[in-house]
Amino acid sequence: MRVLFDVGGDIGKLMYNMGVLGVDPRSIDIVVVSHNHWDHVAGLSTILSINPRVVVIPPTSSSKPFQIVDSVWTTGGIEVIYKDQKIVEQALIVDLGNGIIVITGCSHPGVLNIIDKAFSISGRKRVRAVVGGWHLIEKKMNEVREILEKLKEIDADLYVPCHCVSDKGLDIARKIFGDRYKRCGVGLELQL
Repeated sequence: MRVLFDVGGDIGKLMYNMGVLGVDPRSIDIVVVSHNHWDHVAGLSTILSINPRVVVIPPTSSSKPFQIVDSVWTTGGIEVIYKDQKIVEQALIVDLGNGIIVITGCSHPGVLNIIDKAFSISGRKRVRAVVGGWHLIEKKMNEVREILEKLKEIDADLYVPCHCVSDKGLDIARKIFGDRYKRCGVGLELQL
């Protein structure tokens, strides 16, 4: 089962990166959409035109956690108001047996809230890795530091901020997480 989490805002980059990684778009079984912002869904119509059999799992207000395979779930929709608009966002949970990996899109509902939901769904109390967008880009640096310090208390093995984090936020994350920080990028492989 091959799962693609979000399709990005630039289909050209997505297709290029998939090509470099040797991923044929026709091999994708499921696309999980974190939330309906252009930079997460712009390439969806192209993926569907190449692979019309792909199953798309969008977040909805009423969506409950969805089990994709034995050890992979969505969180189901988590609602939040952002800039006077309701956003429904979901994340992925991968259960490794000895803890979970939480994969986020932007984390509009807050990365800590998403992790709490992942704990309640999985029944696990250990996070092996937090990977994805943490929506810190619009926060003041003291708020960024406070959120990252709370995230450090979770004691994950790896912290991999990928999206919606400013360069200053990434610098703070590097300092706070030390050797548990990983720079995110296309083709990153995590070994846990």
